[in-house]
Amino acid sequence: MRKEEINQSLTEEQLISRKEALKRAGLMMGGFVFAPALTGILNGCTPQAGEWTPVIFDADQAATLKAIVDTIFPETDTPSASQVGIPGYIDELLSRNSSKDDQEAFIAELTAFINQSAADLEGPFAAADVDTQYDYLMEIHKTSVGQGETLKDTSIPGFFMKVKWMTVVGYFTSEPGATQVLRYAPIPGPYRGCVPFEEVGRTWAT
Repeated sequence: MRKEEINQSLTEEQLISRKEALKRAGLMMGGFVFAPALTGILNGCTPQAGEWTPVIFDADQAATLKAIVDTIFPETDTPSASQVGIPGYIDELLSRNSSKDDQEAFIAELTAFINQSAADLEGPFAAADVDTQYDYLMEIHKTSVGQGETLKDTSIPGFFMKVKWMTVVGYFTSEPGATQVLRYAPIPGPYRGCVPFEEVGRTWAT
């Protein structure tokens, strides 16, 4: 859940690409993939930092989505999910790359989360303190992987996994995620016309 926990599986030698981010996201979430959003991701949708005007979300839904993604990736020494532009990224994936039925299903699940969390926390999730938000989402996460108690609304674990999947992939394919959180090597990289042989060690095959 927290950024430092996610990063435990990453080493300095690993590089990032869109394909690799998709692979890692699947591994982190037990192979779960939100198929309707996959097309948008492969077509090059990337998070854009800055002001966000929701397209398919109302104000309460947008605030709740922002609170969820910022719990997954809070601001530390690197930007939070919302600072990277993840809420707008999710909005774009749904509004431009998902069917009407998938949009309506996502909105219905988000509404169920808003209602259930408000009842459980005695107030809006977006207004809760960060520790309460973290503990609440962690319990949902445990339920989604079969380790927690069954929630009153059984659509919530699946909804959370959709949001988490889009957040993880979006964050690691954003410029800050790729260059500040992960090790980044630009391709094709700088041109070096003359490299000492001892730096190479052997001739490259390709």
